[in-house]
Amino acid sequence: MFTDYARQIVDNFGDMVDNWNTFNEPNVYLVNSRFIGNFPPFKKNIRAFWAAFNHISRAHKLTAKILKDRYPNTPVGISHNCVAFEAANFIGRLPAYIADKVFMETIPDRFLEGCDYWGMSYYARIPLAPFPVTEVDTPGKLAEWGRPHDKMWQYYPEGMKESVLRYHDRYKLPIIITESGICTDDSQVRINSIKQYLGLLHECIAQGVDLRGYFHWTTLDNFEWNLGPTYRFGLVHVNFDTGERTMKPCGEFYKQVVEQGGF
Repeated sequence: MFTDYARQIVDNFGDMVDNWNTFNEPNVYLVNSRFIGNFPPFKKNIRAFWAAFNHISRAHKLTAKILKDRYPNTPVGISHNCVAFEAANFIGRLPAYIADKVFMETIPDRFLEGCDYWGMSYYARIPLAPFPVTEVDTPGKLAEWGRPHDKMWQYYPEGMKESVLRYHDRYKLPIIITESGICTDDSQVRINSIKQYLGLLHECIAQGVDLRGYFHWTTLDNFEWNLGPTYRFGLVHVNFDTGERTMKPCGEFYKQVVEQGGF
């Protein structure tokens, strides 16, 4: 079914595309849909997880071949979500180790074939104690621990640089940041975050990383996975009742960054 869909996209829109991305964050979908169980189809079954993992990774490989056969000069990639997992205490050590190995190595390794570049998104560090400590799952806990956070996760921008250097060494491919942002209603917080992330990426470039692009998440306030429209990442405010869109100060700032090539 997916390769049929891919062929339709290629046949109808291929001449307008300058960059293919087969899947968005397959590791997020796999873990949440068939291990944690909070995305459809709401399963907590390791066999179902591995079956879906095999199907999606195979769909990626077959689709990459379709894309290359039809448009051999258009780069193909994936969008892999990166997380800085951390053991918050002794009983969190094994879960943090397993989470890092599966989420950051086992799953992405199966999506490498057919990629001309490595796409990655990054938002957070997630402590495990032994269960994940986030503002969504354990509201107030990160503040109690004195850790900076947005409305969803611990804020740890250095994890972006760590992830970029990790995959630069592991895969030896050009890198595109396919998503980067922060969940906040405060424009100044978002502006400061953009400055931190772009500064860290310039450090990666200085260390030899072939960084081809950066996509800020996101232009418009969005519908966030299973959480709906209540978590805002946008440079533009969306009134979800009326559809009205209003540029935020952070959007004006980012416009200047893009126009001037920096800040």
